[in-house]
Amino acid sequence: MNQYNPTIIIRIGQNALSFAVADPSKEGGIAFEPYVLRSNMSLSANLREAFQKSPLLGRDIEQAQVIVDAPVLLVPSGEFDEKQAETLYQHTFAGEKTMGVEQTRIVHSELEKLNAVAIFKMNSDLRLVIGDHFTEVRYQHLMQAVWNHFYAQNFTGTQRKLFAYLHDKRLEIFCFDMGRFRFSNAYEVSNSRDAVYFLLAVWKQLGFDALNDEIHLVFDTETVATADAQNDRDTLMETLRRYVKNVHTPETSETSASNLPFDLKILFED
Repeated sequence: MNQYNPTIIIRIGQNALSFAVADPSKEGGIAFEPYVLRSNMSLSANLREAFQKSPLLGRDIEQAQVIVDAPVLLVPSGEFDEKQAETLYQHTFAGEKTMGVEQTRIVHSELEKLNAVAIFKMNSDLRLVIGDHFTEVRYQHLMQAVWNHFYAQNFTGTQRKLFAYLHDKRLEIFCFDMGRFRFSNAYEVSNSRDAVYFLLAVWKQLGFDALNDEIHLVFDTETVATADAQNDRDTLMETLRRYVKNVHTPETSETSASNLPFDLKILFED
């Protein structure tokens, strides 16, 4: 990202906010700031307060890229109709809770490499707050950079590959075939047993081979931030390897700031 025309990244989780911007003076060339939320305030109110307190948001930057963690609907590009996007999304996720707020807006982002469109929801109040502070704002789903990263990895070797990203107590599982998505889904997980169950269930459903095919699983930084979390990760890997021969945990380049979530690391590396 151009340091002379910088773009700040605003990462909006289900119950989390963080900010990042290219900065040659910081580790890995990235300044990263997780924002501590006040539980008695809405996410949009927290963001308003963050604009008063955050060193990164206080910088003179006019462009923002907002990455949103929300339930996502993937539609083939040739079948996407913007006029029908909201109806299709609401029907697909009927009864799904939104990010602790009542008012949301449906947003879509083109996945050019994957011949698909990602449709997801965005907190309307958050959009207003962000729009008040930047002249140019781009929105994309949190998984977009992750999908693009592993799509490129899918072409290495001849083995079929199942990819998974464990973050924010959720397991995202996906794979590709013939240059597009074959499968993509997300599962709420609270421990390694949950993750093993969903991974092996999808593995069996899609007919992967336990001896020849591969699982590529990556964890965000919070997933391994404590000793207990690290032990749970080790248990997950050991259990998976009882049933699948080739289980890998890809690493990003060493130039990335070590405390960034995986999705942010590869967004900067893209």
